[in-house]
Amino acid sequence: MQTPFSFPNMGYKLGTRVIPIDDQSWRIELEPDIKELKEVLIEPEDPVQLIKQVIARFPQNYPESSYKAKGFLRQMIKDSKDYLSIGEAVFDINYFPKEKSRFELKIIKARTSDDVKRSRLF
Repeated sequence: MQTPFSFPNMGYKLGTRVIPIDDQSWRIELEPDIKELKEVLIEPEDPVQLIKQVIARFPQNYPESSYKAKGFLRQMIKDSKDYLSIGEAVFDINYFPKEKSRFELKIIKARTSDDVKRSRLF
């Protein structure tokens, strides 16, 4: 049995190949698709005008009603070339826009390790 597979990848032409399902492994080579981009000119904006735009968009960028969300944090401490320690945490976030203390964070699970070599991250 053979099935067509497509391999979309930025910077390469779309590759579609028919591959036998019973094969154990495949080598897929994609053809580069080089596109020349037009020049982009970036000019600085007036900082006063930029701050006015930020303030004007507060209502649409910050919710007016309470909400709950989950968050994930990963902290990695590294010297010039080696990782020294890692820490991870999962937490709940409660946002109350009309109260003085707007945020409430609750840590659900956390872990740290100085033994970076035993971590699955590295």
